[in-house]
Amino acid sequence: MSFTGVKRRRLTMAIVLTLALVLVLPHGQASAADITHQVTNLGANSFTVTWVTDTAETGYVNYGTSPSNLDNTAYDERGQAIEDDTHHVPISGLAAGATYYYEIISGGVTYNDSGTPYQITTGPGLAFKDARHDKWQGIQNGRCHRSRRHHHLCQNRHFSGAVQPSRQ
Repeated sequence: MSFTGVKRRRLTMAIVLTLALVLVLPHGQASAADITHQVTNLGANSFTVTWVTDTAETGYVNYGTSPSNLDNTAYDERGQAIEDDTHHVPISGLAAGATYYYEIISGGVTYNDSGTPYQITTGPGLAFKDARHDKWQGIQNGRCHRSRRHHHLCQNRHFSGAVQPSRQ
């Protein structure tokens, strides 16, 4: 085989490998491992997704109750257009004890768990017993549930954490 034949064969192999990579790797998806992120502030009605990137870029989270329907979007707490290397996206208004699915979009690239959205389950709703009336009361979706007769239960100041009673 001549010298030009070897060059031609190497060039052909390089082109074939490049085309294979371009055609096989999904566009707009993370082609490497998942993005390193943390879920914090997990409560009955909310959680926060945090991640760090190498460069300043926009980032947000698409989420929903079905892995095939991520129809909600949450943005960085500093604003939708913020470009930074640290991203902090709170997600709230969720149902207690429900499973949610999410993907991170950072710098225009979608990150998930090898093509499947990440998954998390919110904590249970809070409940407490009113010893004076032997009735259970509870907090669901960040709102205190009680009868008119027992409105004083939701006005006390003995709540802690992210869930606060409402004054209905």
